[in-house]
Amino acid sequence: MARPNDPRSLTALAKRIDGLSNNGLKKAITDGRCPPIPEGAFDVDDYVQRARREIKASTRPALSRAARMQQQQPARPPEPGDEEAESVEGDLSLAEASRRLEWAKAREKELKVEEQKGKLVDTALINNWVAGMIITARDELARIGPELRERLANELDPIVCEKMVTDRISQVLQKLRQFEPPSLMA
Repeated sequence: MARPNDPRSLTALAKRIDGLSNNGLKKAITDGRCPPIPEGAFDVDDYVQRARREIKASTRPALSRAARMQQQQPARPPEPGDEEAESVEGDLSLAEASRRLEWAKAREKELKVEEQKGKLVDTALINNWVAGMIITARDELARIGPELRERLANELDPIVCEKMVTDRISQVLQKLRQFEPPSLMA
């Protein structure tokens, strides 16, 4: 067997064959995916080229760890309603569970920051506020007819009738503008 510094040594040959490790080259030789290292004097460059060709021809890249890692999608936070993220598999790895937990914690912190900045509010508060405005508008507009009916009946000029109705609608709109929004900062 060749000495460690010899270019014909297992270590030197393995490094030249696409960065294989000693054990990788040994395994390729025993599996028959690479020609055995000849005894005695031989052309190192010729052996390396032949070994590269044979290993490349007999290797299934889809099964290699590097190929599997390249095929994995980059980490992304699971979106709410994302069926793939929400499906619970029986063999959920610890790493995947930890990743999902970290994304959930990060999303929760982002939401708290948005809420503190006033960019995020409780939808129930907004819904109640809008419902209150709608009810107030309905009640105020429904009163216009009964309030103005006698005055409109006595008025013969349509321009004056229009002005009375327009003025009353303007009063209702002014009241709605003064409608106080809920306190968004709890």
